[in-house]
Amino acid sequence: MHYWKEYNISPYAGNKAQVWIRFRFFAPAVAGTPPQSQYSGGYGWMIDDVTLSDADDNKLTFNKLWVTEAYSNIPVGQALPITLEGEFTNAGGLAQANVKLTGKEITTNTLLAGPVIASAPAAVTDTAFVENFFTPSTVGTYKITSFLTSDALPQVLWGDTFNVKVNNNGIFARDNDIYYSSKWNSGDGYTVANLYQVSANTMAYGVKVAVNLATEVGAQIKGVLYKSSGSSRIIVAESDYYTLQASDIPTVAGVAPIMINLPFTTPYTMEKDSVYWAGMAAFGGDDTVKVATDNSLIAHSGGIPQNYYTSQLFDNVDNKWYVWSFQQQAAMILRVNFEPVGINEVANSNVNLFSCMPNPANNVTTISYELKNTNKVAILVTDIAGRTVKTINQGTQTAGNYAMDLDLSDLTSGTYFYTLKTENSQATKKLIIVKR
Repeated sequence: MHYWKEYNISPYAGNKAQVWIRFRFFAPAVAGTPPQSQYSGGYGWMIDDVTLSDADDNKLTFNKLWVTEAYSNIPVGQALPITLEGEFTNAGGLAQANVKLTGKEITTNTLLAGPVIASAPAAVTDTAFVENFFTPSTVGTYKITSFLTSDALPQVLWGDTFNVKVNNNGIFARDNDIYYSSKWNSGDGYTVANLYQVSANTMAYGVKVAVNLATEVGAQIKGVLYKSSGSSRIIVAESDYYTLQASDIPTVAGVAPIMINLPFTTPYTMEKDSVYWAGMAAFGGDDTVKVATDNSLIAHSGGIPQNYYTSQLFDNVDNKWYVWSFQQQAAMILRVNFEPVGINEVANSNVNLFSCMPNPANNVTTISYELKNTNKVAILVTDIAGRTVKTINQGTQTAGNYAMDLDLSDLTSGTYFYTLKTENSQATKKLIIVKR
C-alpha cells in the first residue's frame, strides 16, 4: 500500500546542501522499578537519499466551509441572512497577501466578499468570514457556495453547494415530517406558535399540528392565528375546540407524524408582509398534550439546530410570551393550512359535506351533506377576505342525508366558501360564482 502526505520542510531544511529525514517512534515506558524509560522512544528508520523540490509559491487549500443562519427548507419571511465561514491553509512557499472569502449564490449570481486577511504566511491555517451575504427572499431553490482569493490567486472554489429551499406552502423550517421528541408538558395551560409570513395575500383555513405519543386521548386543543402588531399579538382566527382521538396520537416515535386539522371557524386572509403566529392551544389540568418536535439535527447546518425566533410559548399562568431560540431546539411540527378543498374537515368528523351543484354557479346552487348523528346545523358562506356573507340556520337535524338550495342572487361574481357547522364538527368547500 502507498501513503503520501505533503509537508513543507523549508523552515527546517533551509538552504542546507544535505538533508536527512528520520522517522521516530514513541512508546509508553515499561513498568518496573525503576521504570524502563529507555524504551519510551527512538528512531525507527532514516531516509538519506532525498530530492528536494520547491513547493508551489502560491497555493491555498480550502479545508472546510460552514453555512450558518441557514435552513435547508424555510417558508417565505422566515429566512435570515446567511453567513459563511471557511477554513484554509496556505500550502504554498510564499505568504499570501489580501486573502478573502467570497460568498456566492449560484442561482441569482449574488456575490459578496468578506473582510481581507492582510497576510497569510506559508504553512499557516486560518479562517475567513462572509457575514450576512445573502437572504433568500422569494420562493425557489438557492445554491450557496464560496471561493477564496488572494493577490496572487484569482479563485480557489469550494466544490460543493448548500441548497436552501424557500417555500410558501406551510412547511416550516427543518420540518422533515419525522418527529423525535416533544415539548411542553401538561399542567398549566399554554399555547405554542410558529412564526409565519406570506409574500402575497393568502387565505388561511386553519392550522395543522402533530402531537407526541405521550398525549392523552380525550385532551382538548384549539388552533389559533395571531397577528403581530409591535410587541402585542391579536387573535385574528381560531378553530373550535377539538377533542383528541386515539387515531390522532402516534404509537411509535420517530415515524411520519399524524397531522391533525384544526380549521378556523371562518377562513382568514393573511396579509402580505404582515407577521403572524400560527399556534395550538392546550388547556392543561389533567390533560397531557405534548407537541411533536423534530430535534433530530437532520439537515441542520453543521449539526447545530439553527432555530432563531421561529417558535414561541405562551404561558397561561403568567400571561407572558417566551421566545424559544436554537438552544432549546423547539422546532415543532405545526403548519398553516392553505388548502381550501377537502382538507378543511376535522378528522373523525360527524359530517360529510359534498361538492355543491352546479359549481361554478349563477343565482342558485344545491348543497348536499350527511349527518352521522343528531346535531344543530348551520351553513355559513364566506368571501375570499374571510367575511361571512350568509348564515343559514337549519336547526336540529337527525342523522341522514340532506340537500338545500342556496340563493346566490345577492352575491357578486367571485370565489366563496361554504361551511357546514355542527356542535362538534365542521367542513368547508369552495364555491365559484359567475354572474351572466
